[in-house]
Amino acid sequence: MFRLLSVWSGAMPTVKPLFPTNLPQDFPFDPQEFAVFVLLGIVSGLLAALWVFLHRQYVLFIRNTKSLSNFLQKNIILIKKLPYLPDLLSSASRKFKNYIII
Repeated sequence: MFRLLSVWSGAMPTVKPLFPTNLPQDFPFDPQEFAVFVLLGIVSGLLAALWVFLHRQYVLFIRNTKSLSNFLQKNIILIKKLPYLPDLLSSASRKFKNYIII
């Protein structure tokens, strides 16, 4: 951080590297890397859009189903404890400490 501050203040023309490297300066990246990163960005963006779409459908389903919506509003404590139920039921050891849900 202090190296970057010295560049911003004008004391040094560039950031001094910690370790010397022998990277080519004309084109430091491979074209194959660009293709992989573009593909990774496209896939990640599509998965994020799918997640947003599915979550919106889930929320709209809960809002539009009156009986489910009323149940969720009345039993808020149950809803907060519900994610712990699979872990509770799938515990390998059946000791008392595994049944305590905080």
